[in-house]
Amino acid sequence: MTNGELILYQTDDGRAEIQLRAMDGSVWLTQAEIAALFDTSPQAITQLIRTVYDDAELTPEATCKDFLQVRITMHEWIAQTDRFLDFNERAVLDHAGKISHEAMSRIAHDRYATFDGSRKEAEALAAEAEHEQEWRAIEAEVTKKVSKMDKDQ
Repeated sequence: MTNGELILYQTDDGRAEIQLRAMDGSVWLTQAEIAALFDTSPQAITQLIRTVYDDAELTPEATCKDFLQVRITMHEWIAQTDRFLDFNERAVLDHAGKISHEAMSRIAHDRYATFDGSRKEAEALAAEAEHEQEWRAIEAEVTKKVSKMDKDQ
């Protein structure tokens, strides 16, 4: 294994391609590549790494390399996103698409109104259930007192 050697692996089903970077006797992967290798999300890998750091099992200096901190241009990002969407068979816009500020503002307000209505309805149902539970507790207490009064007479 030479310094800076790039080793490519592809899963049998062809769904994932992993690029291993050999450097100073170690093999390096990005978090996204680790996630693909273990069929999980990059967020899960980030959480695991934080736990390792918090437990002081390893240090960031021992597990991070600047060359893996990828910075890409907008053109590269668009191309990479298009490849990802094609790979996952997601529908994408065929054109750039434009929307006015007013139209987007209207859409945002409409969606918020829908969300807010659902939230208020859920809060009202929860409050109603809480009131019903309180009412039943009061009713049980009154019934108990009436029953005790009847026994005393």
